[in-house]
Amino acid sequence: MFLKYVKVVLDKYIDEEGEGWTIVDVFGGSGLLSHTAKQLKPKATVIYNDFDGYNERLSKEIKVKIINKINNFNGYKDLA
Repeated sequence: MFLKYVKVVLDKYIDEEGEGWTIVDVFGGSGLLSHTAKQLKPKATVIYNDFDGYNERLSKEIKVKIINKINNFNGYKDLA
């Protein structure tokens, strides 16, 4: 998968957690590259390209629900 190459490049050129770096994901879409970059380099600033207008297509109510879900997520889901 292409993500392994992205990981290799990020680790080769950006030390440790990426403090002081800005990583720009120029591809619109799912945000997979942005997500991967932020996981690997959590102290870097990651800029995501929402060229397809996904954010604008979401209704205000849906945005609030999504933000609330993210804010209430404690890092795991108890499926028991």
